[in-house]
Amino acid sequence: MDADEPTDVHQADVPQTVRTVWLRMTHQPGVCRGCVAEIEWHETVGGRPMPVNMGAKPVQTRGRDENAVGEFLASDTHWATCPQAKHFHGGRR
Repeated sequence: MDADEPTDVHQADVPQTVRTVWLRMTHQPGVCRGCVAEIEWHETVGGRPMPVNMGAKPVQTRGRDENAVGEFLASDTHWATCPQAKHFHGGRR
């Protein structure tokens, strides 16, 4: 299997209109300062931190080891589910 091919068969289950975000697969555990939920900090491919709900799984992955990235549903980001999200993300919500 080519390292750039999707590795998760569940990608066919995701409608094409669903928003996704590509994140590096390495992550650090954390706690949300707003709602105190357990989260995982991933990094965008652009190098910015992104809080993701604990246990979220990528729809598909590409690459290996430290170069691996995963396509996550945007609804799995903690900004999408945190009741205190309007207090974060630069106040843009």
